[in-house]
Amino acid sequence: MKSIREYLRINCSGTTKMHVVTVLFETTEKDAESFRKIVLQQAHNSLTFEDGCHRFDVCQDKDHANRFFLYEVDEDTGSFDLHLDSAHYQDFSAKTKNWITLKKPLGWALLHA
Repeated sequence: MKSIREYLRINCSGTTKMHVVTVLFETTEKDAESFRKIVLQQAHNSLTFEDGCHRFDVCQDKDHANRFFLYEVDEDTGSFDLHLDSAHYQDFSAKTKNWITLKKPLGWALLHA
C-alpha cells in the first residue's frame, strides 16, 4: 500500500494554496472504537500543534462503524508535509497500521467562487 505522501506526490504535485486531503479508512470491526478514539485525538493534535492546519474533520459511517472519512484543510502542500513529519502523526500511524484494512487518500485544491 502506498503511503499518503507517495500517493499525493503522484496525484497532487506542486504547491497549492489551501490544500485539502481526504482519506477514507476502513478498520477491522474489533478495532473501530480504538481507531475512533485515536483519530479524534489526531485531529485535535493537528489543529492544536500545526499552524498550517485550518480544519480537520472526522466522520464515521452511520451504518458501518468501522468506516471513517477524514477531511483536512492545510495552508499548502508544505504544511501537509509538516503534518506527515510530525511526531503525533507518526505515533498515530504506528498505533493504527495493523487496524486499517482500507486507506484511500485523495489530494484536492480548495476552490473559491
